[in-house]
Amino acid sequence: MHSRRDKALGYFHFELRFKGATLGQLEQRVKVWLGDEEQQKAIVSFHLDGENTVVASINVTDIGFAHRLRNKVLIDGKGLENLGDGVELDMTPFIEHYEQCVLSLNKLTAHQLDKLGDCRGKPFVHLRAPAGAGKTFVALFRIMDELGAGNRVLYVCKNESLAISLVRWIVVRKRSEGNARVPLEKYLENFYVQFKPLEEGIRRVSIKDEKVEFQESDREMTDAMKLLVVDDAHNLYDDQDEMIKMENVTGKYEKDPKPNWLLLSDISQSTTMAGEEIQYPKLNFDKVNLTEVVRNSERIMLASLLWRRESEEKGVEITSYLKDAEAS
Repeated sequence: MHSRRDKALGYFHFELRFKGATLGQLEQRVKVWLGDEEQQKAIVSFHLDGENTVVASINVTDIGFAHRLRNKVLIDGKGLENLGDGVELDMTPFIEHYEQCVLSLNKLTAHQLDKLGDCRGKPFVHLRAPAGAGKTFVALFRIMDELGAGNRVLYVCKNESLAISLVRWIVVRKRSEGNARVPLEKYLENFYVQFKPLEEGIRRVSIKDEKVEFQESDREMTDAMKLLVVDDAHNLYDDQDEMIKMENVTGKYEKDPKPNWLLLSDISQSTTMAGEEIQYPKLNFDKVNLTEVVRNSERIMLASLLWRRESEEKGVEITSYLKDAEAS
């Protein structure tokens, strides 16, 4: 997935690259996969790149749209199987572009900084936010707090792609510090991840030839864990089967000595697929709400595109924040 910024028109041009496809085969199917009418209208053109790669050019002006694409591809993958036998979305450029754009947001807004402060010093925090508010970005700073202090952190997420993105965020930010007090290698010694299939256990993290690698961990972390982060928690606790799997993963961290917990969830998704309220661990979480969505019309970053209200939880006011290029 590639993009370029059109400053005059105020949107990004994105390219979704589908391998093993023909032009006639994909055009209508991609529109169906994208879903709502607004997203379908965002498609500018389809064209062939070589013999078997179809490129869909899309204009994106909405952070919610960008996150829906990310969720479709990296989290639920729904509808991709309907694009045709042997058709694959090229995942590597998709992941690389998404993380590079988000990484270009190198400062917390005043609102995000305030909410990061609310997350610090509390043992059990549930950080909730709409798409585009930057909950994972805020969590990144919380994670780096602990890694910088030499403490162990476990990051639990739905799949390997999300774990890779988070590790690469850490690597880029750590390297940007220059001669830092704690070397990158030491940071990563204390950072562990777990993703589906969850039963495969905790993985250690390393960087080899500029690639993120995961290895099985043979170290017992229960007593030494300082922070447990569960990203997109609404997806990991959204039905009974998932809850049982998560209990097997995190149940031991609900017992003393407990690590600090940080749950991240979409504020609009508080119920299971069956319409019941999602049951998170009963640890008396302090709820912290990110209610300000960042936008920036000058900088090339996916995480700060123009945002339109899509989903608000009743009683929580959502505001939009324009971040000046000079301030960033």
